[in-house]
Formats: sequence, structure tokens, C-alpha cells
Amino acid sequence: MTIKKRVGVFLPPKHPSGNVIEGNGLMPDDVRQAVVAGLAAQSDIEVVPCDLATAYVRNGKVYDANGCLSDLDLVLWYFVSHQPGSWGVTVLRTLAKSTRVVPDPEGLINGLDKFNAHTILRGAGLPTANFWMFPAQNANTVAADVVASGPALLKPTLGAFGQGIHMVKTPRELIDAVEYGQSFYPEKLQIFCEEFEENDITKWISTTVIDGQLVYGYRKKPEKFVDNWKVYDADRKGGGVDWVDAAPVRDVALKAARALGADVIGFDFIYSNAQRKYLIVDENTFPGMYPDCFTQSGGGSWDSHFLRMALNHLGRGPRQMAAA
Repeated sequence: MTIKKRVGVFLPPKHPSGNVIEGNGLMPDDVRQAVVAGLAAQSDIEVVPCDLATAYVRNGKVYDANGCLSDLDLVLWYFVSHQPGSWGVTVLRTLAKSTRVVPDPEGLINGLDKFNAHTILRGAGLPTANFWMFPAQNANTVAADVVASGPALLKPTLGAFGQGIHMVKTPRELIDAVEYGQSFYPEKLQIFCEEFEENDITKWISTTVIDGQLVYGYRKKPEKFVDNWKVYDADRKGGGVDWVDAAPVRDVALKAARALGADVIGFDFIYSNAQRKYLIVDENTFPGMYPDCFTQSGGGSWDSHFLRMALNHLGRGPRQMAAA
């Protein structure tokens, strides 16, 4: 008698508004259902619905109303987690100490914070735009260095659909912007900024990587740009993209995903006019998942890639999957 692998699944629905909201799901209903059906079709897998939203930890193990999730063979999840200290991330990281969790929450943590992610990528020898991090009270000291080569971008380290990205061109502009922001907070802020590279938005390439495979490239439509240099999404809904060939950045994107240890990740690349090469300017722990781009890539659907990822992490590669 074959002992079935017990796979926990937590794929909550999207918020009715369509907005990307902390704790809510990201998958459309048809994708969620197809992933679960694909797992259930495997003769040696038992699908176990689990609820990480109501989970709790006892003596280092994670439980929901139906039992101990830490005793499962694998937990597959996908929901919005933009806050490293959120309860959802705490549950995922605790689960990962005793069972396989995909996507790996440590890869999520590595990619969430732009300063941390850029630092890891630079350490791996991968190209990012030049960047700085400094405490707000040191703005006067560092400002001249930041803008010495040209404009710089103040950026939220956790990302916000282009919201909060602010260009400064002189030391005075940088100091004033930092001091303005600091005036609203009692605690001392840490400031992340990036050198602005002149580039052509028609050469932008964004990528979506799932379990070591670059599934496609895409580019935001011109109307998604503000002042011809910044992608901005006031509604936090995404969309407005065209499929593009990601071949020019494929190797770098895959190396970057490995460096971050991220099972699901995306990268935004610009082509620097000065350096004449592609640079990573953003890491996206919840990259664009667009049905039309999956179709045009010819490499499989969203659900098929997530099924592949789950089976691979169970030790069931493509050959075993095909034989099931």
C-alpha cells in the first residue's frame, strides 16, 4: 500500500476589489482550482486544505483548526505578504523549520526589502543600479555623494507600485525631501536611494521566475509610466503589460533568483544608456502573473508552473510527474 504524501494548500481568493491587499490571495479562482485539481490527480498525494490566516504556534509547531500543519510533507501557499514582520510570514517561517514550504519564505524575506535584495545581488556579482542606505540624520553628510553623478531616486524599501518614488537632482533637494519625511515620524528613518540611470522605457524588461524557470518577460505599456521614467499604479492592481522576449536578461534573472533563494520572484530591468547594459532596478516577490503572457510564452500556464513547483519540491521532477 502506497503511503500518500500529505500536501497542505493555502491559496486564498483575491480581494473582490481586485486590489493587492495584505493577507489576501493573488490567484484567480480558475487558477486556484486547477492547482488543487492537479495535486489531487496525483495517485500518491493527499491534498489537505489549511488555513494559515487562523493558524497558531504551539511549542514551535504550527496548527490550524484541523490539526498540526508542521507534520505535513509540504505546504503550498500564495497570498500577499509585503510585511516581513507580519503574522503570515511568521507562520510560514515557523512551518519551514519542520516541513517544506513553497514558495520558500526565506526567499520571500530576501527579496521583500529592496536594500537587502540589492545587497545580496551585488554580493553575487549581479548588476543593479548604484544604491545607498543611510540614517535620515546623516542626509547632510551623504547628499553630495548620492547626486554626484546625476539624479537619484528615493525609494520605499518594501515597494509600493511606484508610489513614494521621488527623484532628487541636487544635495539640497535630497536633504529637504528626507527632512520632510522624517518630520512625520518620531523614530529615526533609514533612507534607501538609487542612482537614476538614463534609459529608454521601450527597452524595459520585467521577468517572472517560477521555481528556477523564467516563464516569460513583459513590459508595462507607456500609459503606465509617469514623466517617461517611473511606473506608477495608483490603484495597486497591476496590469497594462505586453509580452516581450526576455532573452537579453534571462541568465541574469535566473542567477538573481538563485542568489535570493526565491522560488517565485520577478525583476525589473532597465537598459542603461551610459553603461550599455541591463541593470536590475527592482525585485518583485509577487511578480506579474498575466494569462496572455503565459499563453504567448508557450511554456505552460500559471497553474501548471505552480504544480510543477510543488511536485519538484516533493522530489517529484518532470519524469515522475508524467508517470503519475
